[in-house]
Order: sequence, then C-alpha cells, then structure tokens
Amino acid sequence: MNTSTFTWLFHQSKLQLRPLHCPHQSFTTVQASELKNPTEFTKEGAVVLTLGLAFEHSPADFSTYARTLASAGVHGIGFGTGLVFF
Repeated sequence: MNTSTFTWLFHQSKLQLRPLHCPHQSFTTVQASELKNPTEFTKEGAVVLTLGLAFEHSPADFSTYARTLASAGVHGIGFGTGLVFF
C-alpha cells in the first residue's frame, strides 16, 4: 500500500494547510465524511476530511469524535474552511 507523510502534505503550499499537530506519521488514503461516527467506513491510516457539520450545534462532541477516529486507526482529521451554508 502506498503511503504519504504529513510533512509532504504540509509542503503542498497551494493547499494552504496549517498543521495543529504534526507527528512524523504517514497516511494511506484521504476520505471525506460528515457522519458523527464514520469509523464503519474509514480505513486504518486514513485522513478524514470534514466540514464539521455534525458539530455545528454541539462542538464539545468533537473531542469524542477525534478519540473515536484515533481508536479506529485514523491518522489525521482535516477541516474545510471558508464555506457558508444557508
């Protein structure tokens, strides 16, 4: 299985990524999900991308979300920003 490192990902300047925590870890795939618990559909080593819609009214639930994904083997979480929903 091919892997990429977070260091490589953060060096892709066009993405304008800002790391909050950058272990020297790799990832195997990138998956998008707006589910509160997407672990049934995630792969070990994945980066899960979200807009955070599931936490719009309960931001405190994000800590549980992050722990659940980490326990399932997810290596990172990415947030989309600058989007507005009406």
